[in-house]
Amino acid sequence: MSLNSGLEILAYPHPLLRQANEPVLNFGTNLSHFARLLFLIMYRAPGVGLAAPQVGVNKRMFVVNPSVSGWEGREEVFVNPVLVEEKGEKKPFTEGCLSFPDMVSDISRKETVVIRAFDVEGREFERRFGILIG
Repeated sequence: MSLNSGLEILAYPHPLLRQANEPVLNFGTNLSHFARLLFLIMYRAPGVGLAAPQVGVNKRMFVVNPSVSGWEGREEVFVNPVLVEEKGEKKPFTEGCLSFPDMVSDISRKETVVIRAFDVEGREFERRFGILIG
């Protein structure tokens, strides 16, 4: 797939990064192609995750592949994600964001979170994530 889509990662304080994001209503081939494009843009950056609003598409969707940074993982697409559970204490965690280039921040996150979302075909799933303290 070509990256000639005209989409690029927006840097803060771009106004589209502050817009409300709408739920995705249509699943299937077009959404699958858009997800693939998000992965390609993310890998080119390089990054481990990218949300649709970061490329100016204000929909509730993100892609992630933590294995790019050496963590265990695989490509996953989260459509209309909802945080359903947070567990444990808040722990310090170092994180970056492609919309804040060249910036890394120490933040606190709960040890475990559970996210409920849909895949590009509209199948619901849940994923549990734990932070890696390094």
